[in-house]
This record gives sequence, C-alpha cells and structure tokens, in this order.
Amino acid sequence: MTRQTEEEKKARQQSERMAYAHVYRQAHREEAKAYSRIYYLAHQEEAKASSRANRQAHPNEAKAQHQAYYLAHRQDEAARTRVGQRKYRQAHPEKNAAQLRKRRALKRGVPHQPYKTADIIERDRSICGLCGKKVDKAEQTIDHILPLSLGGADAPHNVQLAHRRCNSGKKNSARYPANLRLALD
Repeated sequence: MTRQTEEEKKARQQSERMAYAHVYRQAHREEAKAYSRIYYLAHQEEAKASSRANRQAHPNEAKAQHQAYYLAHRQDEAARTRVGQRKYRQAHPEKNAAQLRKRRALKRGVPHQPYKTADIIERDRSICGLCGKKVDKAEQTIDHILPLSLGGADAPHNVQLAHRRCNSGKKNSARYPANLRLALD
C-alpha cells in the first residue's frame, strides 16, 4: 500500500511541476521564445542533424506527419505559394519572361539560348525589325524572325525588336526584315 502511495505521490508531484512549468511559460512567453531562439541558433546544426536522424529512423511517421500537415494547411500553402510566386514575377519581370521563353522553346522542341530583352533592344537600337520605325517602350515586343512553330530557335540570332501591332500582324509567318533578306540571298 505504501508503494502505491509513493507512486501516486510522485505522479502528483510530476503533474504539479508540469502545471507550474505551463503557467510559468504562459506568464513569461516572450522570454521563453527569445531563449528558445537563442538556444536554437547556438545549436542549429545539432538540431538539424537530430531532426534528420529522426526522419531517417522513422520514415513512415515523418511521411504521415508531413501528409497530415499538408492536408490541414493545403489551402494556406497554396495561397502563400501563389502570392509568393506573383510577387517574385512582379519583382523580376525579365527573369519571368526568360523562363516563359525557355518553356515555350522546350515545349516546341527547338533550340534555346538565353538572352536579355534589354540586349536585343540595345542591339536593334529601338528600331522595329518589321516596319523600320522607332519603338516606344510600351509597344516593345520580341519577335522571332523564324517562328518557333516553324522550327526557329529561341536565340539572339533569331529574334528582333518589333512593335506589338507589327508582331501581332506578322502572326505565324516567316517575314524577314529587309536587311536580313539581303544576308540570306
């Protein structure tokens, strides 16, 4: 009977200590967060190694935990990802355009060589390759001389600056500028 009483006493003491610790943490939440952050930064590699080892030792539990989190937060994650991607595209329009060009070229199965729109504009001296007139910044587009759909490469040697209306009017044809026609003859 005394053994059972001692175990009950220990369990009660443990419960009281846990309750006290919980109340203390609630009262000193900011201090505890700061301490935890400092400790984590000081022992970051150990924490990562421990977490990695735990995931490797218990892959099924880790996968289940990840899946449960994903299912519980999938709408938040999707929204955060979309917002982050949109912000990145707006902050880096040149990189976004380059990625889209590369994707189109790969999808068509034609060669792709990276280039910057600003380099093409500078090379063509802001002159439309189709009509020969100056192109305002708002009207600037990159035209593929030999369209991707007809097997043309997405590379600096196959692109030219064009007005939006000239490029749209050209559509899918291989209309060459006058100076290029001479080089091809």
